[in-house]
Amino acid sequence: MATFVEGIQQLVPIKSCDARSKLAVVGTKADMLAHDYSDTDISVRKLHVLFLYREMVRYLEISVENEKSIDLLTQCIVRECVPSIQIDQSTWSMHKTVLSIMDFALNLIASAFSLPVPQNVNSCTPDPVELDDATVQTLLQSSEAQAWDTHIKQFSHSIFGAHSPTHKITASLIAKDSSSSSESEVAAMKFVRQYTRIPVPQPRYSHIKTYMIMDRVEGVTLLECWDKLSWYMQFRIACTLRCYVHQLRRLTGNSPGSIDTGIASGHLFDDKEYGPFSDSDSFRIWCEMVAVTAWEITVRHQRDHHTEADLPAFPVLGGKWDLVFTHGDLNLSNVMLSRDGVLWVIDWATAGFYPPWLESVGIEYYDTHAIARRSWSRWRSFIAGSYPQFVHFWGLLLSDVHRFQY
Repeated sequence: MATFVEGIQQLVPIKSCDARSKLAVVGTKADMLAHDYSDTDISVRKLHVLFLYREMVRYLEISVENEKSIDLLTQCIVRECVPSIQIDQSTWSMHKTVLSIMDFALNLIASAFSLPVPQNVNSCTPDPVELDDATVQTLLQSSEAQAWDTHIKQFSHSIFGAHSPTHKITASLIAKDSSSSSESEVAAMKFVRQYTRIPVPQPRYSHIKTYMIMDRVEGVTLLECWDKLSWYMQFRIACTLRCYVHQLRRLTGNSPGSIDTGIASGHLFDDKEYGPFSDSDSFRIWCEMVAVTAWEITVRHQRDHHTEADLPAFPVLGGKWDLVFTHGDLNLSNVMLSRDGVLWVIDWATAGFYPPWLESVGIEYYDTHAIARRSWSRWRSFIAGSYPQFVHFWGLLLSDVHRFQY
């Protein structure tokens, strides 16, 4: 393996990225290798990501028993030799057509039953009062602020523990603890307010550094009220959120991560920061390398400790990695139902451009790591789609991402 890689490095210098993108290493007789989690099996399964991650060269595994792999190799050759030729993918196109029709029908249902959104919901208004850092600190000590904190902690303890990151400072304003992602969160809120009709609180007072100030929504989080709502109201909320996610996915980007810095961070990245990545391909290759490395570590550990029955499946590689705007943390504590029946989305700290399936993964993460209501969890697929293969993929990535840098 090492000698072969050295040969590639001599053939095409590392700086020749365009030339390397045209290369492909072909592995044959794949059908002769058993997926038995042996050292040989593990080494061969890693080849795809190793070549891409380390050498920027594709690896194609083919066998006479797998017609799809032969087709993939043929398509690869044709695309490089005659880029203008349109390759017939009628079977895949038919599959996509059926999925598109189903998605369209569900969107119609969601639109028909979604909660109303006022026309001017995201209109900007002047700051209601004059504030500075010292004034905010004083307001936080008021009896009203203390009472509100006590009330919120009753519902948010399962997520934030004893400390709540948001505080009521006036009847119409909320102060959120400042963090390294505050500027990115403000940028995301402004972006969504400008380009969608998703109700998002207006961020204010950019000169205040110790806290992020925004409008207070007069209402309750779904964490507080979900169990009290009728099934029909829960259905309407799910329809509304599906419409919101649909709007977000119309916003596309060229590079992953937050809208202002391109940094990928938040609970879906083990609360660490990675990037910036140049494009979706570099992000995908890095993520696949992390997930496959985690898979190998898990397999070797469980195999060596004689727990083969629990060996994890190999993570899915490839798939849909187009970048769309993603909230990343759509859970019961980040959706509010106002007194006038409008559904608001808050806490955009983890938002950015990511693959469309990551929204569903984020909801699944909350369902797994917090005390999520079963009546909420059942709506995840309807709201953001079902991607079990990527839930498994991201679970592996999360288990080992702390070992990596970018």
